[in-house]
Amino acid sequence: AYEIKECDWSSDVCSSDLPLFPEGFFDEVQIQSSVLSFDKQNDSDVLAMNGAATALFVSPLPFRGPIASVRVGRVEGKLIPFPTMDELEASDLDLVVSGSEQAVLMIEGFAREMPEAEMLEAIDFAQSVIRDIISLQRELYQALNVQKAPFQARSNDNLYQRLKERYYNDFKAAKMTPGKHARAEAVSALKQRVQSEIMPDRDGKSAIDQAVARALQAVKGAIDESGAEEDNDSVEAGEFNSAWHKLEEHVARDLILRSEEHTSELQ
Repeated sequence: AYEIKECDWSSDVCSSDLPLFPEGFFDEVQIQSSVLSFDKQNDSDVLAMNGAATALFVSPLPFRGPIASVRVGRVEGKLIPFPTMDELEASDLDLVVSGSEQAVLMIEGFAREMPEAEMLEAIDFAQSVIRDIISLQRELYQALNVQKAPFQARSNDNLYQRLKERYYNDFKAAKMTPGKHARAEAVSALKQRVQSEIMPDRDGKSAIDQAVARALQAVKGAIDESGAEEDNDSVEAGEFNSAWHKLEEHVARDLILRSEEHTSELQ
């Protein structure tokens, strides 16, 4: 049960925080939350979600926060923020909401046959609590005098064009493979082949070893400040995955349009 809950919490953190990183940011970010004590009344999951969001907000990372989360219960018709375990037992609502000061970003939970108007009231209530939490986050941000590191995403347009020119037809053929499992295997095999051609291992080094080597070169000033590298080795895994996903969207869209045109011709 604990493993399932931890997976659910990790998914909630990812769902609410990940979209707030800018496109093109591929650095690995780890958030680790440790429960040091538990009174068996106040659940740690939403508290950890707020801790994660706050840590990202006050970090130098290009995180476009702040955001916050709250669990809302309802006992005898009264909405309660951060209900205890005992209050949840009597509650007809268990709702977790994440959001910014202006918008709701994630909703998760359940209720016992609650009318839509009452659910909307609960969401509005959660939004008001979120604003209060964010106000505290902003106070901490100001007190720490946070300086965000500048971030400029590397354009992957050139990489996308290279993939499209070289592998569009192969990708389209793989996507048209009959059978769900066979199609997935064909696409996976194509991706592995393309990766080996676009991002060949240097001297048999792993991708991690290559990344470490590039980082050391950057520290030593060996990489030109302009960052203009056009060889295959300059392609990062995150950049490749982003361009590959963009190509997959293009291929899928073309196949859908082709199917619609074929259907129209038959009619």
